[in-house]
Amino acid sequence: DLAIRCIQKNIKKNRGVKDWPWWKLFTTVKPLIEVQLTEEQIRGKDEEIQQLKQKLEKVEKERNELRLNSDRLESRITELSSELADERNTGESASQLLETETSERLRLERDMKDLQAKFDSMKKQMESMEMEVMEARLIRASELNGEMDGDDTGGEWRLKYERAIREIEFTKKRLQQEFDDKLEVEQQNKRQLERRPSSAAATRCSFKVVCLAHLNQLAVVESRLPPHKGSFAYRTETDHRLCGANDALYFPRLSDNTHGFYV
Repeated sequence: DLAIRCIQKNIKKNRGVKDWPWWKLFTTVKPLIEVQLTEEQIRGKDEEIQQLKQKLEKVEKERNELRLNSDRLESRITELSSELADERNTGESASQLLETETSERLRLERDMKDLQAKFDSMKKQMESMEMEVMEARLIRASELNGEMDGDDTGGEWRLKYERAIREIEFTKKRLQQEFDDKLEVEQQNKRQLERRPSSAAATRCSFKVVCLAHLNQLAVVESRLPPHKGSFAYRTETDHRLCGANDALYFPRLSDNTHGFYV
């Protein structure tokens, strides 16, 4: 009932004011005000939309830049990972190479010691043989000097003897100098090998070449020396030289060989 009475009252009031001029003006102006407000709201919304669009474009641009940076960083990470793997492989290879070079250097040092010992042994043997040859020549020269004191050819044999002694001394000095020079070269190669392990193979080859040259030279000199005193060949050859004719005594001639002696 109360609602009905309120509605009836509102209708009566409306009928009472609908013909008033101010009410007509109000009913005419009010929609226009609402339209103007709506347009302002639309313009405000449009501005907000434009701002949001600009923000969206800026965000999209930043997102694209971040994506490019991310792709670039991922590519760089991949490259660095590959380089790291290569460096690890290189490090492992270098470690293995270092171990190989170290073992090679140790083996080279052992070989050098063995070859040096063999070289020293052969050098001592050569010196012993030289002394034996010199003793045999001195004995034979003494015998010939005793036999030929009254002979006119004694002076010639004495000259041959002195010349033989000089050439023996010259040959010994030359061999000693060559040995010292080559030993110095070997020591320099050894020092270089210790400073640079990567050159072990080349140094080992060079050292072997030098040692082989030494051994070949010793073999040549040994082949030119008489056999060992205890052998049958040595006794036979010595007896033949000491008991033969005058031309059985052999003295090296400087005119024939200026770089060594032959027996």
